[in-house]
Amino acid sequence: IKGDYVPAVSYYRQAYEYAKTDEQSHLMLIIDLNIGIASYYLGEWQKSLDHLQMSIDRINQYSYPEKYSVGYVYKTLSHLALGELENAKKVIDILDRIKTEYQLKELKLHYDLAYALYLKSQNRFIKRAEAQILLRSIIDHEIIDISLTRLAMINMSDLLLEEYGMSKEIIDVVIKKNGILLRDGCRSF
Repeated sequence: IKGDYVPAVSYYRQAYEYAKTDEQSHLMLIIDLNIGIASYYLGEWQKSLDHLQMSIDRINQYSYPEKYSVGYVYKTLSHLALGELENAKKVIDILDRIKTEYQLKELKLHYDLAYALYLKSQNRFIKRAEAQILLRSIIDHEIIDISLTRLAMINMSDLLLEEYGMSKEIIDVVIKKNGILLRDGCRSF
């Protein structure tokens, strides 16, 4: 998938230069958003943050943030990839305020996904369980944005595989301990 983003960024940059000459801020918003998302998938998280912030700054000029608030999800992901949990939480808080103000299902999806991914990054099991619940609700509900539903499914699978791995380790330890106990117990008779 990374290979597709390399030429995409090149095309976006060309389009961006065109949009700048005509001062088409709406087009620049979309291009910044797409460069930010592509940069995230290329592992260029600081570049992703820069372009997403420019996109978000332009969102305020329009009255339909639900179409572009996906930038907040990828901004959260970029902060998490950089290990900046506090900054990720600040982005989520902003998204929460927008979600509360506009009360649209797209904004709820974006908030729930960003928050679930934040919870997934935590070490506590209870937080990761909350992440599973949110991701499950995203997957089970109407598909609003297929790429975000796919992102939710991938992260849910990741959590389930980790859970399975831990469960398998625990079962292996119990079997080993029980085997020793049974073996030792048999000798004592």
